[in-house]
Amino acid sequence: MLGSLAEVLPSAAERFGDRRALVVGGRSFSFTELDALSSALAASLVRRGVAPGDRVTLYAPNSWEWIVSYYGVLKTGAVINPVNVMLTPAEVVYVTRDCGAKALIGSPEKLEPALRAGVTGLEAIVFGDEPVQGATPFAELIADPVAFEPVRADPAALSTIGYTSGTTGHPKGAMQSHRAVMLNGAMTAQMHLKSELDTVVTALPCPHVYGNVVFNGALMYGMTLVLHRRFDAAEVLSSIETHRATMVEAVPTMYMYMLAHPDFESFDVSSLTRCTVGGQMLECNEAFSRILGYESLAECLRHSMEDFYDNPEVRAKAEEIGQQLRAMVDPIRLYQGQRGLPDGRVSHARHAQIARRASLS
Repeated sequence: MLGSLAEVLPSAAERFGDRRALVVGGRSFSFTELDALSSALAASLVRRGVAPGDRVTLYAPNSWEWIVSYYGVLKTGAVINPVNVMLTPAEVVYVTRDCGAKALIGSPEKLEPALRAGVTGLEAIVFGDEPVQGATPFAELIADPVAFEPVRADPAALSTIGYTSGTTGHPKGAMQSHRAVMLNGAMTAQMHLKSELDTVVTALPCPHVYGNVVFNGALMYGMTLVLHRRFDAAEVLSSIETHRATMVEAVPTMYMYMLAHPDFESFDVSSLTRCTVGGQMLECNEAFSRILGYESLAECLRHSMEDFYDNPEVRAKAEEIGQQLRAMVDPIRLYQGQRGLPDGRVSHARHAQIARRASLS
């Protein structure tokens, strides 16, 4: 098991080397390249005074620069603060002050309004070629490849501060350890049988919990991550076909838009073996089964779990949310007797209660 998130890319580079790790737009990067770029950034951040324990805010849409920044910050021993791009500039002012950010890294369309709104007293770093007054170009910080030894961190140490959407007031900062973030990515990857043989397509926002699980899991397990800046049904379907993706990770609305696309049948999605969903329940229907190439919903449900796990006792049903992660076994067993479900499955009706109970365990 890795000791901290700072070790994800060095470990992946050692194991997977020049294999393709990330595809964003027209660019692709190997595991070795991502490790080198994040090390160059880490060295530059340290020269600018970023030290272990400092907070660094990351405010940008999905991009290769976002991925490099995430791991570069963590290599310095600093705490990453990935910000939801839907937050307003005023909310970002509050977040950077509340967490005590030492630096703000972001895309120009996000960084400039935040600086105008009153983000001050920190190092500003901007992606791309568009200059922003008062900000250092990101390209300058990664221009010189240098060896950098990631700062060692205790697995229980703080790695991430993720802020809520602030719908009932100011955004609230949720503090996560290295172990917590890594276990989420690792356990989910194991449950989905992810490996270096897989290519995953996703447009999930990297600052979100689900997006974090996806990209960390992909890089830890040697997958190829095809990352979209934002969701567009036709572009995602085209990526599946072009890259012969074996997985798609999305929320229900994304699947509904893909299924409803007028040219859906013209895309070849036959390479897919798994589709995951998060955020909320996905209504099972005959249309969804077509993504995985099944003729009926019943066939899709049977094969998706029974054949996938090579276990006839593990079958998915339309009224269930599926398999629990191993760390969730005990709280889930509290409710299985009430519904008469076999060990290993739980109905969605009990999901909220289980989540609440588990969080207090």
